Amino acid sequence: MRTLPRLCLVAAVSLVLASGCTESADPEPSTPSREPAETAENGPEEAGDMPDGAIRLRANTPTPYAEGRLVASNIWDDSIMLEFQVSGSVESADLTVGGRATLGEHTFELIEVWEDPDADEAGDGGLESDAVVLPVD
Repeated sequence: MRTLPRLCLVAAVSLVLASGCTESADPEPSTPSREPAETAENGPEEAGDMPDGAIRLRANTPTPYAEGRLVASNIWDDSIMLEFQVSGSVESADLTVGGRATLGEHTFELIEVWEDPDADEAGDGGLESDAVVLPVD
């Protein structure tokens, strides 16, 4: 009879000790990171390789800029639709790589486009597509 409580106690202590041993002092970050791209097929260049002041825009994701927000949509091949939203008003322009557009009081040049390889299936320009614009004003 005395053996059963001792076995339970040993099992409980072993379980507690084992659970404490599985954690490391310096856990690795679990946040996935996007690998730097080396070609246009793999995505836009790493931020450190972009021109100073360039802005990377994720498809359909508003990005703060000056007094408003920039949105890149319809990302296909080497073109995008760029919108500048300020206080409820929206100005937009179709751009191809190397092209410029003035929206509001700001001029932007489209530097690079990376189209999501699954864009055709998504039907919306690809949710993972990116564009890089450079304010030139």
